[in-house]
Amino acid sequence: MDLSDLDVAGSVLDLIGNTPLVRLRHIDADLPCPIVAKLESVNPGGSSKDRSVVTMFGLDLQLVPRVP
Repeated sequence: MDLSDLDVAGSVLDLIGNTPLVRLRHIDADLPCPIVAKLESVNPGGSSKDRSVVTMFGLDLQLVPRVP
């Protein structure tokens, strides 16, 4: 196998902060905006972090229209 055709990281440190995002087309088909999910399973640590989940939910709550 020729490694020049692969996207190979030089070290685990090169992978930090580059979690891939995938669009969830089956969920956002009828919505005016795309819905994406982070593929935390490809992180070097192999698990999602609580802080990022809290941040994502916090941002989500800020975007919800509020009725006066």
